[in-house]
Amino acid sequence: MHTIFYSLPESCYAPLAFRHAAQVSSAAFSSDGKKILTGSWDKTAKLWTVAGDSIAVFKHHFPVTSVVFSPDGNRILTSSLDNLAKLWTLDGDSLTVFQHQKKINSAVFSPDGKKIAYISNKQADYFGVSSLYVYDIDTKEEEKIIGNVRSSVVWS
Repeated sequence: MHTIFYSLPESCYAPLAFRHAAQVSSAAFSSDGKKILTGSWDKTAKLWTVAGDSIAVFKHHFPVTSVVFSPDGNRILTSSLDNLAKLWTLDGDSLTVFQHQKKINSAVFSPDGKKIAYISNKQADYFGVSSLYVYDIDTKEEEKIIGNVRSSVVWS
């Protein structure tokens, strides 16, 4: 069991058991602060209440590398070493699966929620240098933005 710590209003720290079978690789709060999303090397992402109650489980075939809520808080995006990024409902239903030739290190929504930026070494060897891609959810078009990236992605 792995534990996440968070700050309480009284400025003390209290452990909450967000159970995964392996280390937690990514975590995010919902914009309303009422839910926590965690991703793990146990091949799952999990949605929790801040009280630690499980809401939904999102499954991959390999470790989950990143988790994020959409800007409107109604969708979840996960990425994994199984070469997939998945767009989900909050109930755990899969909306879209993005298949790639290589692992996806990190994925995020654009501020308007209409595009997804992700880092993948799609055109290189498994441990090679990665590239930044942008995927338009509506048109389903993908564009390579830049190569030779060794980082995670943030959209602001």
